[in-house]
Amino acid sequence: MSRVSKADEATSWRRPMPSNDSHNTPGSSSKTSGSYAITRQAAFAVVESGGSQFKVTPDDIIYHNKIPGVTVNDVIEFGKVLLIGTAQETAIGRPFIPGATVIAAVEETLKDAKVHVFKKKPRKGYSKLKGHRSHITALRILELRAPGMQLPAAAEAAAAAVPQLAAGKESSQQLAAPVRSLGAGDDDARPAVSGIRGIGPSSGRQQQPKQ
Repeated sequence: MSRVSKADEATSWRRPMPSNDSHNTPGSSSKTSGSYAITRQAAFAVVESGGSQFKVTPDDIIYHNKIPGVTVNDVIEFGKVLLIGTAQETAIGRPFIPGATVIAAVEETLKDAKVHVFKKKPRKGYSKLKGHRSHITALRILELRAPGMQLPAAAEAAAAAVPQLAAGKESSQQLAAPVRSLGAGDDDARPAVSGIRGIGPSSGRQQQPKQ
């Protein structure tokens, strides 16, 4: 497995996205500009980027560490895909899935909440308060790509789940045993219950017959 050096990772965001699907190598990422659309898919993926792992599905929004060299509406392709799963199958990489990618678009560039750092030296008259706000990039997941796997659309998966749910309800109704209620004159039909003993501190006590 080929590894990407730190210098290559620093410049990987500036490489244009190739047009073919055979370019991807584990650990690579690229960007392009232009219009984009969200592909509704009934699948999820676990992608690694910026030292963190994200579980994503199409139309999710994730907050990533600052990605240098990108602007709003840029489309980014992540190649460090650890896992892709659907209702039918799951693919797990070792550590990455060859050829699998996650496509995302830059929604916004903003700052995280302020973190206060306070330093003080006792008996020295020294104290200092600093504040820091990290730059983050908001990404919207557009599509999951995995060669050799069929990633069903969300509408198709929902339509296929409705007959299965209806069939499950019918089977449960057929398997349910009928319940017969006993009336006041059915004392003879009631089973005789005797010899039942409990466990615990009060199990050894003899129960007195009710008057």
